[in-house]
Amino acid sequence: MTTAPSRPAARTPSRPKVVFFDIDGTLIDTGGSGARAFSMAGKTAFGIADGTADLVFAGATDFALVDQFLECHGFERSPENRSHFLDTYVFWLDHFLQQQDNTPFDGACDILHVLHATEGVSTMGLITGNTRLGAEIKLRHYGLWDYFSVGGFGCDHHDRNSIARIACDRLGRGTRAELFLIGDTLRDLEAAQAIGARFIGYASGKISTDEFRHHGADIAIESFDDFPLEWFV
Repeated sequence: MTTAPSRPAARTPSRPKVVFFDIDGTLIDTGGSGARAFSMAGKTAFGIADGTADLVFAGATDFALVDQFLECHGFERSPENRSHFLDTYVFWLDHFLQQQDNTPFDGACDILHVLHATEGVSTMGLITGNTRLGAEIKLRHYGLWDYFSVGGFGCDHHDRNSIARIACDRLGRGTRAELFLIGDTLRDLEAAQAIGARFIGYASGKISTDEFRHHGADIAIESFDDFPLEWFV
């Protein structure tokens, strides 16, 4: 009596991967264009010169920065005042970027191109403190905007963890994906933890690789040459 050959065990399909990126300090350095645009927005929209000098931009959201400015200078934190500030800000942001000849960080374009073409990566998105329009202005200037199809933005909420959750909600109900976030601050790491994402710390100058690891980053890199592509292929 012959024995029927055993069937190979069914292979469990891997979950689709969603890769989120922060923008400033992770993909690009605008050479201070964002901070200068904020300062000029305060001056031209509200008549306050150097009104943003005490604001901390690293890891902050645009909504939170605007609210800091308004409160500090005695203006109501109203939707109208926020809109007036941000409309003026994006005008100046575009103006200052046009004067820059900076390029994305070395290797950033190559990584985005490879991930975009990787079968296991279903979606590439943004989790950023920039407003949606501010993010688009910056990334279009550097030729990177079209890589991204979803995101959470600084106009969605003042809190970065909430922005991360909003980005996940926009993936659609029932999405069971493996999440990743690449960022350059501990606030990005906290946002990754808030949504259960694996975190890649990009040590572009604010936070060291050791500090990222100490706070729980899955990996920390100093160059996109060290990006763990094997996680995605």
